[in-house]
Amino acid sequence: MGIFKLAKKNNEYSIEDRLFHLSNIRKFLLTNKVALEVCAEFGFEKDILLGIPISFSDELDVSAKTVDGEMSVSTELISEGYDIMLRYIIHELVHVFQHMDNKSKKDLYPEHEYLDRPDEMQAFQYQIEFDESTRGEKNVVEYIEELLDYHEIPRGEKKEKAVELMENI
Repeated sequence: MGIFKLAKKNNEYSIEDRLFHLSNIRKFLLTNKVALEVCAEFGFEKDILLGIPISFSDELDVSAKTVDGEMSVSTELISEGYDIMLRYIIHELVHVFQHMDNKSKKDLYPEHEYLDRPDEMQAFQYQIEFDESTRGEKNVVEYIEELLDYHEIPRGEKKEKAVELMENI
């Protein structure tokens, strides 16, 4: 992603560094085809993207997380580069809109395994669509294989789950 640079000092990211990256994330969201698709699917104009809370955290046990519509991104993702970080941003953006739709704030799928949850599938489908547009199909296939292995999807279910994950591309 040409307009982005990585700024790191003494293996730590200063407030200025974090704000620089958050500004670039915001610029990305306002212009990216997949992010705008997500807005449209949930019935919002792109201006909503200006108000979505996004922050970096040094204390996440995952790469990114959304709680009550507020997106937190692991600071470690900065060193991964924007192609990787932004796929997590797209995934979490879907969760932000899902949280806005879920007025009850209850877990709608408590009995589902992670990759069988409709909310996670929708987020991964958009994430994979973005990933394919930036890193290509070969890298997406490798990522999906790693994802399915990580979540211990049984061998006999992998092909069907992979097809479902790649629905948007």
